[in-house]
Amino acid sequence: MKILKDKNLFKVISDSGNTYFVDPKEKTCTCPHFSFRAKANKQTCKHIDAVLNSEVCMQKDSEQIITEYIRERNSVDSVELIEKFGEEAIDSLINNGILFEESGKIRLI
Repeated sequence: MKILKDKNLFKVISDSGNTYFVDPKEKTCTCPHFSFRAKANKQTCKHIDAVLNSEVCMQKDSEQIITEYIRERNSVDSVELIEKFGEEAIDSLINNGILFEESGKIRLI
C-alpha cells in the first residue's frame, strides 16, 4: 500500500492498484469496504488504519529527529532549521510547546 499526502487528505494506492482517499480527521475513506460496511458499524477500514499509523509514525520520527538535532547544537538558527525540516514541522513543535524561538534562534524548552 502506498500513501501520499494530498492537502488535508491522503491518497492511498492499494496493492491491487486501486486508489482511495482518506480523511484522517473525519476517519473516512472512499473504498467500498468503508462505504458499505465499516461506516455503518462505526469502524475503520485498513486504508484509514494505515494512514493513521503512518501519520503517527512520521510525526513521532520527525519530532525525535528535530529535537535531537537541536539538542546536539543547543540552539539552531531558525532559517537553517526551517530549510532542513520544513516550516510546518517547526511551527507544530513550537505550538506544542516543545521548541522555543527567540531572536532568530530555536532551542528546546
